Amino acid sequence: MEQPMIIDLHKATGELTLGDEQIKTMSTTVKAAIHSYMQDYQPGMNELARNAISREPWTPNVTVTEETLNRIRNLNIPRSCYPYSHLPDMLSHRLGRFQNDTQLKQRMEALFGSKTHK
Repeated sequence: MEQPMIIDLHKATGELTLGDEQIKTMSTTVKAAIHSYMQDYQPGMNELARNAISREPWTPNVTVTEETLNRIRNLNIPRSCYPYSHLPDMLSHRLGRFQNDTQLKQRMEALFGSKTHK
């Protein structure tokens, strides 16, 4: 992997304090460097945003009944990436949206609603 670009402000400007024009120039330079660096990652970020990246589903590393294992498999929870591949990746799992699910909305209200926490 390519090493990130490190900018030494003192070397770049020859001064310890920067004027407005120097800051604008540095800002443009830094933005261009970030944009250039991120270009290699753009295709992967696009796939991730489209949910086009599939990973092996997570299964528990403990003994469970076949019924429980089938329920877990049906949830289709993705496995986390190395070194945490023994864990489920709950950030990538679709847990549901309470805005569209009245039962889930009621549960969320019961757990976190203003009447619950006084």
